[in-house]
Amino acid sequence: RSSDLALYIKNSKYITIKNCSIEFSGTNGIRGPWWGESNNLIVENTVFNHTNNNALWLSGDFSNATIRNNIIQNTGMQAGMGGDADGNYVALSAGGPNSTVEFNRIDNTGYIPLVFGGDNTLVKNNFITHFCLVKDDCAAIYTYRGSLNNPVNVGRVVANNILLDGPGAPDGTTATRGYSSGIYMDGFTTGVDIINNTVAHCDYGGIFINSDANGSILDNLLYNNTYQVALNVYGTYPVNNNPHRYISLYNNIFFALDPGQLALSYINNQDPDMVSTFSSDNNHYLRPLDDNYIISATQSTGTKGYTLAGWQQRYGLDLSSKKSPASISPYVINSYLSSNKYSNGDFITSISGASCWNDIGSCHLSWDTTQLDGGALKVSFNSQIPTADSLLTVPVGTVSPGKEYILKYDFIADSNNGSSIMIYLRKRGSPYTILTPKYYKLISTSRAGNEILFSPSTIETDTAVVFEISKGDSTNNAMWFDNIQLYEADVTKTNPDDYIFFDYNPTFQDKAITLDGSYMDLDGNPVSGSVTIKPYESIILIKD
Repeated sequence: RSSDLALYIKNSKYITIKNCSIEFSGTNGIRGPWWGESNNLIVENTVFNHTNNNALWLSGDFSNATIRNNIIQNTGMQAGMGGDADGNYVALSAGGPNSTVEFNRIDNTGYIPLVFGGDNTLVKNNFITHFCLVKDDCAAIYTYRGSLNNPVNVGRVVANNILLDGPGAPDGTTATRGYSSGIYMDGFTTGVDIINNTVAHCDYGGIFINSDANGSILDNLLYNNTYQVALNVYGTYPVNNNPHRYISLYNNIFFALDPGQLALSYINNQDPDMVSTFSSDNNHYLRPLDDNYIISATQSTGTKGYTLAGWQQRYGLDLSSKKSPASISPYVINSYLSSNKYSNGDFITSISGASCWNDIGSCHLSWDTTQLDGGALKVSFNSQIPTADSLLTVPVGTVSPGKEYILKYDFIADSNNGSSIMIYLRKRGSPYTILTPKYYKLISTSRAGNEILFSPSTIETDTAVVFEISKGDSTNNAMWFDNIQLYEADVTKTNPDDYIFFDYNPTFQDKAITLDGSYMDLDGNPVSGSVTIKPYESIILIKD
């Protein structure tokens, strides 16, 4: 025990720390700063528990470190008791090159459980649970380059880790949700291969790639994260140095559990040539509770949702990839508990209450009798191209958490390029807080009736239904809406656990499991009896 720092290692080589217990450290457990080469450190079979700041923190001077088979628990769990900048509330940080971090168990971390830095670092077979509990915008496994001018890293591997339960910590911020990921390659990271990891139950990305290059995402199982994989590029870069070049995604399982989740989110406002930025094939894109618009792409033309077939047709990617072999109804409506919260939704004589905005004022609303049911809301655009998406809104009054709301509407458009509209609930006025996930529906030249279940995250007395039309679809186009209805409803949601079997094995031995019924694998092949999960792997099946 220490009221401050348990061990301080500086300019010291070939030290071994083994079979120790370091508990109740007032600040840090073991700290290895810069200012002196400290290579070949071994930390093995050691327990760290109840550390106020960082349990084990090694700078880039600690080359050839081995951190193996340790248990690190309850790190940075008291807000305000750790440091006040980045790099604090961290369970394990291995900053030096040629390091190996393996077979560690890390549970209950206020910020980041595992940070790595140098070239030729291997992070494998770690079991990490319950992270991002005090500070937000973090991940179970994290690295960061920082600038395109910093050295390009090579030879890093993140493999066979099991990472579960990152809820994020939005309290004290304006955010309505957490931003926690399983694996987060941040700020122009290069040279990382992410192989055969399991990531589940994170409030942002299973794998989050932020402006990175020269890496691969192979054979991972990503389950029940808001975005199973998120590829983001922010900022403006030279064309020959644009992030996301040479990123490859192959043989992964991207399993979105909830209709508000996505298999893949891609954001790159600079480079319209997606095919040159990454390659992707032989993946499974699954969301059996709503297996339609499971991919989102944001480019200079706006944000659009894609089915797997639409994604394949538009970009020529994932030509051998597959969607879910089965569909599961996400809910059952038992009864409606209110009248229509948008009273003018049938547009019999006017379009009262509806409004439309974009940054150049090219979104025009009119009452029209030529389409749908006699009177309809027509949204039309001129030839000008806005620089932001267009927002059609209708007022629906108060919504509350713990209640369910069903949106219904009819729709038709005069053109269709495979695009979609994003639909969600939002506060009408500033700060325009988004209250629900965004759902995608097709822009179709044939009449379509649509239905969405909303479960608001917070109470709001001045709510709007938002139909967000991408800027690429906000030019020389017209579309019609009718019979817009929002009802509070008594809904029975499907329990996914009744239909989906997910399990994992964070041990050195095979794990045999007897199934409670007949299932199918993700290719639709029948599975029954028992299954075996190999060490540090996982399995997911769908009820047959």
